[in-house]
Amino acid sequence: MTLRVGLDFDNTLIDYDQVFGKIFVAEMARRGFAAPPSPGGKQAVKRAAIDIAGEEFWMAIQGQAYGRGIDDARLIDGVGAFFAAANRQAAELFIVSHKTEFGHFDDSRTNLREAARNWMDRHGFFTATGFALTPSQVFFEATVNAKIARICSLDLDYFVDDLEKVLSDPNFPKRTQRIWFHADVAGPATSLTRCSDWAAIRQTVFGND
Repeated sequence: MTLRVGLDFDNTLIDYDQVFGKIFVAEMARRGFAAPPSPGGKQAVKRAAIDIAGEEFWMAIQGQAYGRGIDDARLIDGVGAFFAAANRQAAELFIVSHKTEFGHFDDSRTNLREAARNWMDRHGFFTATGFALTPSQVFFEATVNAKIARICSLDLDYFVDDLEKVLSDPNFPKRTQRIWFHADVAGPATSLTRCSDWAAIRQTVFGND
């Protein structure tokens, strides 16, 4: 039986930490705030942005990061080896992401879905010598509920996501093994399989391949 594996995109396959820091500093200066050094990665930027100017400021940073800022994002370490193992084992991979068409408060009106597909194209996701996906294996959904419905429709054996709230949603399919990509593997007890890096995810899904 062919193994079917679903993968989230943002902050699961792609790392925006440097992007968020860069945009935070630029937006602070543009809005007339004293521009401190970047506070760190995504979560640190989120806390700082909300503390300084509220949720809307954070949403504006997100809109830019996932759109025109995506060129500076990088593939997370270990993802390439995971795809290589999937190809060796002839597994079917799908990317399922909650991604609106346009970002909130992004004056450039960059199409976030096109930006993500272009980034994947540049990083070899759709080439036979790269990750060997087809565009039909990539799904962008407008809401979390639609994302979960898509996961259900794909009848997956595994799904990998960085967001616990997606994996713990009551509508998430019970037959699909849930892998939480999370740095703190020693955190509070959970029924989820928690992996801190892609080597651990590859081991969980494909064994010692």
